[in-house]
Amino acid sequence: QECERVVGRKRFAAFIQKYKKRFKFQSITTEMFLDFMKAELPEVFEKVEVRQWVYEPGMPAGWRQPQSHLYEDVQAVLQAYQRGARPTRAQVENWRGDQVKSFLQGLPASIPVNDCPYFEKTLNLEKWNDAAYYSFFYATCIASGYRQILPRVEAYAEKIGRMLYILPIFRALIQTDWSRAHARPLFERVKS
Repeated sequence: QECERVVGRKRFAAFIQKYKKRFKFQSITTEMFLDFMKAELPEVFEKVEVRQWVYEPGMPAGWRQPQSHLYEDVQAVLQAYQRGARPTRAQVENWRGDQVKSFLQGLPASIPVNDCPYFEKTLNLEKWNDAAYYSFFYATCIASGYRQILPRVEAYAEKIGRMLYILPIFRALIQTDWSRAHARPLFERVKS
């Protein structure tokens, strides 16, 4: 965000697009990235301590906490939920995908069982059809004892092969008493 503040959102977004196009399907070093950035956005290096941000521990003196009303909206709903108030459909119907994902990530590992189907409906997870959302959601459902979700978890594991999404689900299956016996047979079915 510090770099974006210097050059503006439009120019920084164009820089990101140019970076992605230039280095598509390549691995680059930190120095290669910094050289590219210096060539494209030299004023950033004049106004931001880039090397301090990249190479020194902690946050540089004078850094500003990023502000995001989208993030703050999610945090407010999560805090209200921790106090016992489930979010309403009206509160979340205009959320962006990242807000839904952030909410699911912010939930406690285990929630009341009745909240599992409630959140699926209220957050309209079917609309998003995103493997990442279901990874968080299914792991929470398993840890919460929502047994009715197991056939859908099995179908998901058979369809989605990315370890990033499957690992949290298998961890939940193994760590939860009711589902532990299902973990090994499911793993054997989907491992190849």
